[in-house]
Amino acid sequence: MITPDFRTTLVEAAAGIARELAPPSDHEADLLVVELSRAIALIGGNRTPEQINEWQNAAADELEQFPWSLIATAIADARRRVRYAGDFVPTVIAAIEEPMRRLVAEADAIDRLLQISEG
Repeated sequence: MITPDFRTTLVEAAAGIARELAPPSDHEADLLVVELSRAIALIGGNRTPEQINEWQNAAADELEQFPWSLIATAIADARRRVRYAGDFVPTVIAAIEEPMRRLVAEADAIDRLLQISEG
């Protein structure tokens, strides 16, 4: 049996995971652009300003669907390891996949427990 106190804890946990899974806020989306600018400055080579802008827009479009809590760390790591701009986004996404799966699994488990608690 799920006690009222435990149910309250589950509701709080569900809310926390929902916040973690949320796409970036406007402020976080601005931070994403800053971090992508830092990355392309390191790996951009001889790109023209137009090419840099195109890369930043494409990278932001791909990454802004993921939670900032995951992409911030993945971007920082990729910025240190990736040598070519074409490898940057796939490297970030690869780093995000497992933590994202875990968060989704946790959310599903909590949702099932909440459903059970409702009878």
